[in-house]
Amino acid sequence: MYLYARPDDPIHMLAQSERIDHLGQADFATFAEGMRSRQLVERWAEKVGASLRIVLESRGLEAMRTYVTRGLALAILPEFCVGEDLRAGHLRAVEALGLPLLRRAVVLTSPDREAPSTVQAFLSMLPVKLGASLTPVEQPGSANA
Repeated sequence: MYLYARPDDPIHMLAQSERIDHLGQADFATFAEGMRSRQLVERWAEKVGASLRIVLESRGLEAMRTYVTRGLALAILPEFCVGEDLRAGHLRAVEALGLPLLRRAVVLTSPDREAPSTVQAFLSMLPVKLGASLTPVEQPGSANA
């Protein structure tokens, strides 16, 4: 997930070292309380010392995307939901300390059976850069670790 703003947003004119402080004055759209993505954004903000002035909390990516594309707020969003806006030049990623944010996911399958075809199909649809694989992960304390 990246921090996004319109190309004409003042944050792009700031030195990268000043952008975190700028977030305290900028309106910010984010995920609703309790969502994993919100927790990820909050941990990032705490880690880098960012103060977020939240004007929109939403469970829907579209609401946050709309706020950012209309210049009403900045937001940290998954790249997949703003791809068309990026290509059209409506949004631009903001380089800032600690970004992009990555969410890890694990698909658990039985070690003594082949992964179901639905799992194989799902993993084959993920972008290669995500490192999707059916390779078993060694657990700490296992015989092969």
